[in-house]
Amino acid sequence: MNGGNSPGIPGEPPVIHERDWKKIPARWDFDSIREKSMKRTLKKLFKKDKLNVMLVFVFIIGLSVMLYPPISSYWNSKVQSRAVASYSNAVKSLTEEEKLIPTMKN
Repeated sequence: MNGGNSPGIPGEPPVIHERDWKKIPARWDFDSIREKSMKRTLKKLFKKDKLNVMLVFVFIIGLSVMLYPPISSYWNSKVQSRAVASYSNAVKSLTEEEKLIPTMKN
């Protein structure tokens, strides 16, 4: 409508009487209104973000605990296969005499 009890034409701005001018501040402080609104919004987002960060952190911890055994098993099998391959190559490079005679190390 057009401002409550003020008569006027529909679709036109409301008619403001002189008594109503006293209720309107001399200068609208849109910056402070916007700032307060942004602060409220940021506080809400921060609370939500804090919860989301905690949930992601717990999820990552749980995932790492669950994936530790298969990953460590895979890693150890790779290291062991390299050790066996290097030992096999060392044995192949030995001559027949070296294979039969154990070396005495001090």
